[in-house]
Amino acid sequence: MTDQVGLVLEIYVAIFVIAGLVTILIGIYGKVIPFIGLRIGYAYVSKRLWRKYNIITGIASIIYALILYIISMWFNDILLIMVSPLPYLAILLIIVFMAEREAERESLKTPQETRGIEFSKGFRTAIPAVIISLIAYVSSISYIVLSYPLLPDKVASHFGPGGQPNGFMTKDALLLTSILAILVLVGITFFLSYLGLRKPEAFYKPYMKWDAIMKTVDAMFVFLAYVNVVVSLALADTIYYNLQGRHILPAGIAVYLFGLPLIVFLAVTFYYVAKGYQKPHLA
Repeated sequence: MTDQVGLVLEIYVAIFVIAGLVTILIGIYGKVIPFIGLRIGYAYVSKRLWRKYNIITGIASIIYALILYIISMWFNDILLIMVSPLPYLAILLIIVFMAEREAERESLKTPQETRGIEFSKGFRTAIPAVIISLIAYVSSISYIVLSYPLLPDKVASHFGPGGQPNGFMTKDALLLTSILAILVLVGITFFLSYLGLRKPEAFYKPYMKWDAIMKTVDAMFVFLAYVNVVVSLALADTIYYNLQGRHILPAGIAVYLFGLPLIVFLAVTFYYVAKGYQKPHLA
């Protein structure tokens, strides 16, 4: 298991290093490439900011990956992989604040009506996404904590396509893993929701009409809330199986709960991106 975790960590680190190098090259290249690079609205204010913050983000990603790799020499554990997105979200938030400060000085090169009306309102779908997610996770973690004394010392933690367990861990590890998973997902939810409500300009894309941006971001928050509900249900289902010997939902239905909505979300996103695409203009 340790070797497998080590391999996952190495792949994880390699992905961030490669992504960092690609982002740096995009910054050096200077031209806006849709769907690739630092896709924060403030960076699209000018070519200077686009180049600068792609390079900064690329360097930050590589440094983050190297630090993670060094830490993994002493803490080669699945828990390290689970908590690793949180510091990277903090890095991205710092970059957002830095880019916003410079963007305010240069101002977005978009029509005034787009910049002054829609941008100032924020994405209200972020609010129900946060509320629904918190309710789901508070319910699941409460069920896990209350059920903890009733669990055997060794519990099933992973299940195959047929719903049969194929991975086990101690109940202490299961509790810790569940809490960390929730913290990471809540962190991602709060990060995106904060941007959606307080810094909607961060979602601006010069190659998309604002109406299409609004629809894709709203779809993202709806999908995010749904994913959080399904994950909380999956965590509760793991506990329920260890107590009752059966799942809350049949295995086949559980697979559809994850797969079909993802396909729908991707289809909706691609539709609005294609419909709202426009040639980017960057000074």
